[in-house]
Amino acid sequence: MHFNLGSIQLTGFPALVVFLAVSFVAYGWPAMIISRRAHGSAWPGAIMAIPVINIIAIWVFAFSRWPKSDGAEKK
Repeated sequence: MHFNLGSIQLTGFPALVVFLAVSFVAYGWPAMIISRRAHGSAWPGAIMAIPVINIIAIWVFAFSRWPKSDGAEKK
């Protein structure tokens, strides 16, 4: 992996760390907020920053029981 930011060049592991940090802020943090509002725990949202696992997690999240909204559907 290689990032060229003007005079700053990142390669290898530092570039991977920067990429993962940016992807977590862009995708993982909002997913944690959504998960906390829906399920009460932020951990399902935390795994959204992991590639490939996030695709599986979004499907599990979509079809799992939502404790805060299950009672509202029966009214």
